Amino acid sequence: MTETRFSVTALDDKVRLYQLRYPIYSPGVLCSTSINGEYTIYKYIGDDDTLFETMSIQFDPRVYHAFSVHEDCPGISHIGIVHFLSGLFSDAHIPILYVNTYASNLIFFTEEYKERVVSVMKAHPRILFD
Repeated sequence: MTETRFSVTALDDKVRLYQLRYPIYSPGVLCSTSINGEYTIYKYIGDDDTLFETMSIQFDPRVYHAFSVHEDCPGISHIGIVHFLSGLFSDAHIPILYVNTYASNLIFFTEEYKERVVSVMKAHPRILFD
């Protein structure tokens, strides 16, 4: 069986995370998750940051970077993607936040780890780094 290869693309803009009681829509929202009435918004840093800070239950003041991980097909087709990526960063002692949807897989990490994340991904033969 051939091992799956991944292509990784860095998103240009930096992101902040906000916990809300209800969703707020903005062109700057990259994505959001909702579980049991808790909304987490992953938002590009921008002009409306103060609004999100005011409306949030809590927010993370750290700056995050995001990478999009592309597989060769959408949906749930491969086994062990989260395990593979989490293991890669765990072995390097790099904390990540992994968010996925049907067709998108995003890895978030704080500013302080950016160089190490890039280095780990570029060094792995299963990852094609854009």
